Amino acid sequence: MTHEMRPLITRYANARLVDAWDEAFSGLTLNAFERLAVTAGIEEYRRLLRRRDELDALRDPMTRSVGTSFGWQIPTTGQQHDLYDSTKSYFDTFYSSLSHLSSVVARFSSIFQRNFSDNASLIKWIPKRWPSFSHGAIQDLERARLFRALLNHPQQFPVHNWNTACFPGNEHVHVVLFGPKGRGKNPIPRGAETDHPLADVMPDWQFDAPDEVSVTNSVGNLAIQILTDVIEGLTQRSSFHANTSQVQVFRKLVPETIDQSAASRAIRSEIFKPGNDPAPRMDL
Repeated sequence: MTHEMRPLITRYANARLVDAWDEAFSGLTLNAFERLAVTAGIEEYRRLLRRRDELDALRDPMTRSVGTSFGWQIPTTGQQHDLYDSTKSYFDTFYSSLSHLSSVVARFSSIFQRNFSDNASLIKWIPKRWPSFSHGAIQDLERARLFRALLNHPQQFPVHNWNTACFPGNEHVHVVLFGPKGRGKNPIPRGAETDHPLADVMPDWQFDAPDEVSVTNSVGNLAIQILTDVIEGLTQRSSFHANTSQVQVFRKLVPETIDQSAASRAIRSEIFKPGNDPAPRMDL
């Protein structure tokens, strides 16, 4: 696999965007199972946003090198381990968020006529359902799924080690998995590469943690597509709601007034703000 430069990211999903998803479902008629699936899916995506921002919060206090235009982040040993732990937490939440979206698809069987046993099948289905869905976003989802599998199922892959790195094209310090080639037909894990910029110190294969901002955006794009079809389908099956077009639904889910710039990535929810937080969970 050829090493690729990380694309420039200009859009950052944030809590106000997810507020719009909640608001788009207010007033719609759903049964108890549908309502729970949608609510849980939106809640899990909020959790993914928090896991994304926790990674950057770990990077902020790191010492930066001098003599370079960017200033490489140089983590201490403790910061490296914290970054690994937070990276694993992020990709676990990524997988859970994807699973919740799959649950939404399953609960609205009258709209999608599909049910998936795993997230690999869900990702393969995306371009079949939505041919215009971004190829780059599908690649993000698949690479994140493969990276998470390597983190969580070491018995299924060649043994590996990990380190942290940053280099031109991927300047933010991140986790890299690497290890010796295994035996058999698949000596290198799917998604890994052999021509990493730091391959001389991390042989024989390498797998950079996919960029959490890009992956979070890609999960959000899938959520928007699924929720768009759900809302459009709900209005068509109900005599109490006027039929709504895809464009109209999309504008409800992604209002033009929502600022998704880097400066607004950590903006707080208007629904869950201080003094208006969700009710505490009851101990049973």
